[in-house]
Amino acid sequence: LKIAPGFEIELVAAEPLVEDPVAMAWDEYGRLYVVELRGYMPDAYGNGRDKPVGQVVRLEDVDGDGRMDTSAVFLGELVNPRAVAVVNDGILIGEPPNLWLCELPARDALCSNKRSVGGYATNVDTANVEHMENGLLPGLDNWLYNAKSDRRLRLVDGKLVEEQGLYRGQWGITKDNMGRMLYNHNSTWIQADLFQAEDIIVSDRKTYPKGVGVNLTPEPDVYSVRVNPGVNRAYLDGTLREDGRLNRTTGASGLVAYRGDQFPPQYLGDVFVPESAGNVVAQFALRNEGLSLQAEQRLYADDTWGQRDFLGSTDERFRPVDARNGPDGALYIIDMYRGIIQDDHFLTDELREQIFQRGLEAPIGMGRIWRVRHTEGADPSAPVQLAAASDTQLVEALAHGNGWVRDTAQRLLLARSADLAAPLAALARGDDTLAALHALWTLQGRNELDAALVQAVVSRASDPQLNPQRNSQLASQVQLNALRAGALLLSDEELLALQGMIENDEQVAMQWAFALSGRTQNPQVRAALVRLLDTHWDSLYVRQAIVRAVHGQEVAFLQDLLQSGVAEKQNKPRVGMLRELSSNAYFTLRQDITSDAPANPALLDLLSLLQSRTGSVAWQQVAMLQGLKRVAVTEGFVPAVFAQAPPIFADASVSENNPLYKARLAARR
Repeated sequence: LKIAPGFEIELVAAEPLVEDPVAMAWDEYGRLYVVELRGYMPDAYGNGRDKPVGQVVRLEDVDGDGRMDTSAVFLGELVNPRAVAVVNDGILIGEPPNLWLCELPARDALCSNKRSVGGYATNVDTANVEHMENGLLPGLDNWLYNAKSDRRLRLVDGKLVEEQGLYRGQWGITKDNMGRMLYNHNSTWIQADLFQAEDIIVSDRKTYPKGVGVNLTPEPDVYSVRVNPGVNRAYLDGTLREDGRLNRTTGASGLVAYRGDQFPPQYLGDVFVPESAGNVVAQFALRNEGLSLQAEQRLYADDTWGQRDFLGSTDERFRPVDARNGPDGALYIIDMYRGIIQDDHFLTDELREQIFQRGLEAPIGMGRIWRVRHTEGADPSAPVQLAAASDTQLVEALAHGNGWVRDTAQRLLLARSADLAAPLAALARGDDTLAALHALWTLQGRNELDAALVQAVVSRASDPQLNPQRNSQLASQVQLNALRAGALLLSDEELLALQGMIENDEQVAMQWAFALSGRTQNPQVRAALVRLLDTHWDSLYVRQAIVRAVHGQEVAFLQDLLQSGVAEKQNKPRVGMLRELSSNAYFTLRQDITSDAPANPALLDLLSLLQSRTGSVAWQQVAMLQGLKRVAVTEGFVPAVFAQAPPIFADASVSENNPLYKARLAARR
């Protein structure tokens, strides 16, 4: 193993304590639950892949020396299990096509009472192991998020609740300290949601807005410390470097944003990405620039290869597949440790021959879990065990320097019965940004968040006199999360009263617009959004949020917008906005109508509005007609059926030389 200068790597567990590990999660006692994918590629043809040999084991460090001492089979006889999460109800385990809940009647109980609380990776009959739901990542907002999935989950009174959202990634998902989702595909190091995608997704529309799934690493270069011939399609130009090393990532997987407190501060927020095909773990520094994120790959000098990634091995069987933050503030890495790492569905004849030539089929049934620490970081400390913590201690733990501790304290507080509203509210109002974020969502999850606190937090974070040491980026996150967590508690009037406090900050203005979604029947709300748009025409994200906010009320908003005069100047943002609004208006008005049914009469109002835009604002009519044309060429388009041609299409006064003529003709499909 070769690791970056200043870091050290230690073995935490290996076979026979753990075999074929792929995912892990710690409980509040500091014990580690590990998913063992023992059925993965038993040979080069995948024979026996569906045998019930998978399991979840519970590892424990009994003597506190940082290495696991015992391993107990928590739940066995599983077919290709792939995810695990610790929740207040017990342990959730994803085994396609079931999501099992194992309740824990006693601290040391094993799973003897599993029950299915819902489906998980239910495409088991049609997909291979590389393309199925996985993750079970606890989000800042008390939901569980998954990769290769478009849903988020939570348990309420022992029953699974799910919501549809953004389809994210392939294998592995993580969050940063602000709660933003990071994920990837096998050929991308890091993709990011710059804001919470569920706030913008419309359930009845397949959309992929700007700012979600952003590829932060368009050049996914790999810097390994050995030649990598054993990768799929190594014979194609560009797959390998001239020196024989992997050129671009083909096996990126379970990434993690470092949120611990053992590394020096300059590494906080860095993202570590395992790459099993290249036998490396890459490291990226993330930089915030308002709503955008930038990622820079941290490379280290190597005497043999010139440059190398954060962690690499000269052993071809080093197969890092997942990484996590630990209770002790260190970074943990799962090494599946095997020769074959490509599923049979995609294994080429050339790669199979590589496997035979170098004897990579065996041995199997091995595995490693590694701990990475910095030699100049904080002294190693015993993992924080929160199981016996008092209510007060758990509240205090929301300000801990280790993100795992904050997450676990938040989870446990959701199940405590004491009245904790006052101390949690004090944290939410305080100067510690991370503690405030966790306090807000803890209150929200306990149903103790109130409108007055939401207003106070948004107001205080925006006021430099009340908060003179305010970091604008972090203060924006407090405002943003207060609006996310508490918008439904505020009346229209209370939300509108916050406009002056949010409109100068792009990301908070965006979230405020999201908060007004579903309220735009109110003319005052629409008028406020028009004013917001007038000050944020240059912000794609604010424009998108406003389009989402007026979903279902597009025609009324278009009328307000055009009558206000703020859209009279023709430019790219205004043209794009009018196109988007007219497209969405059509979708809304044609919703659930069959092809032979008469059109919604409100469509005539939309067409009449379009027809009224002539003279100096004729460009507005063209833009909105272009929006209708875009609808007409979408898959599954349902045309509107009128008893007679609407006036805009029967108007003979528009000559063929007029741009309106061509735009109207194109929209008549």
